[in-house]
Amino acid sequence: MLFYKKIFLMILLFTNIVKLNSNILFFTNNFKINQKIYYSVLKCKNILIYDEFMPTLYTNINIKNKSKRKNVYSLEHIYPSSYIDKLAKNDMHNIVKTSKNINNARSNYKFCDIIEYKYNIKTKEWYKEHNVIDTSKWIQLENDNYVNHKKKLFIPNNNSKGIISRAILYMKFKYNYSIEKIINIDTLIKWYIDYPPSNNEIYHNNIIKELQNEDNIFIKNYNNKRQINNLIKELYKK
Repeated sequence: MLFYKKIFLMILLFTNIVKLNSNILFFTNNFKINQKIYYSVLKCKNILIYDEFMPTLYTNINIKNKSKRKNVYSLEHIYPSSYIDKLAKNDMHNIVKTSKNINNARSNYKFCDIIEYKYNIKTKEWYKEHNVIDTSKWIQLENDNYVNHKKKLFIPNNNSKGIISRAILYMKFKYNYSIEKIINIDTLIKWYIDYPPSNNEIYHNNIIKELQNEDNIFIKNYNNKRQINNLIKELYKK
């Protein structure tokens, strides 16, 4: 009974046809999920690359040819996989596709914001607050991303900041991971407030919910100010 209820919900969510007389469980907008995919973590993750409606981090590259997508895209763990256990590594609320080049450049570096630094266009020097010269080297990547390999810092473009904040908040409250080495709390909350969920991010959450039976509440309940404010207060207490 629960199976058919789930199917019915998918029809309402995505207005797709479900073939109950086959092994098809449900469709995303352009990617069918059958039983073999549903019960395979690896194949589920492929949805993030091959479904063009899934969000893309850091880059505006949009590869329409499915056979070429695997050559361009890779999967980014927003909360770095090097800091989490095996169970959390497979949590797709924390995984979004990006280009291989930027994924490699970001590594497991801490996120920060360009407003935390001041950039002098003429001298091409970065200044931290109070005008203290930061002599470490910043590299500008494609699509307004910046990386500092010496300081192990990464500044994402504006389009990526919202989804980054909500994935990190999810990992914090789901697995009780610390976030200090991932991002400064004030920056995290600013991104969360300033960059609301996009349609692609909401779509990502809806599909992952069907696969993992759990929402990212920071996406689903973004407009529930009271609930989110209470959670943020807890964040500052910890």
